Amino acid sequence: MTKPAPKMFAIGSGQWPGLSKITEEAGEVQQVIGKLLGTGGEEEHWDGTNLRTRLTEEVGDVLAACDFVVMLNKLDVAKRREEKLKLFLKWHAESITDCSIVCVNCGGRQIRGEAWMPCYSSLEGVVIWFCSKECLSLAVGGALKEALESP
Repeated sequence: MTKPAPKMFAIGSGQWPGLSKITEEAGEVQQVIGKLLGTGGEEEHWDGTNLRTRLTEEVGDVLAACDFVVMLNKLDVAKRREEKLKLFLKWHAESITDCSIVCVNCGGRQIRGEAWMPCYSSLEGVVIWFCSKECLSLAVGGALKEALESP
């Protein structure tokens, strides 16, 4: 018995392969986010699962699906991706109103003025904070370094 031909937009399709996979994976991310909202941000869900772990896995799945679509459909998203990341970081920095700052690497919160490490970004007037040299070096060693260093 032969395997049926893939449906349009599915992995293996000749027309926009992978679009259906992005939709499926995005739905799974939405499900975990809904659980986080329902628990008031608590990581431990009543079903015994850790929502941070589940969110990490599902976001990873979405990113893989997006990478697949970008690759197979020959989409050039680098410029737009960089622009949006910078904009989101700027919005985040501008939205901190509770006199505390959040480490962009580990998510730790402290009151402004404590021993935090500023990392001056290429965004106009935006300073991104890290709670320790370790968090700074971890973040700067990865994708955040690329986002901050790009023009």
